[in-house]
Amino acid sequence: MCGYVLFVNLCGCYCGLECETSCPLILQELNRINDPESWTPDNIDDLPFDFPDICIPGWHNTRLIRTHRVCSPRWWFNCPSVAIPSHPRG
Repeated sequence: MCGYVLFVNLCGCYCGLECETSCPLILQELNRINDPESWTPDNIDDLPFDFPDICIPGWHNTRLIRTHRVCSPRWWFNCPSVAIPSHPRG
């Protein structure tokens, strides 16, 4: 399963989602792109890559890492921890 990291500031705001490790399922799909047998005349216009459902980022496979960064006061009410009720730090 793929893992992701979310760096959370002191106020609860966070940056972009980072991929934590190499996921074997994603690597398998990337290798499939280089396989000549994956390219057929029927799908020559489509990239032979299927993002596995288990690798979709979510709270089940995302690790939160707290940082010591301080947020600007103008962000406080727009932070995901305040604006999104399902946020784990809300």
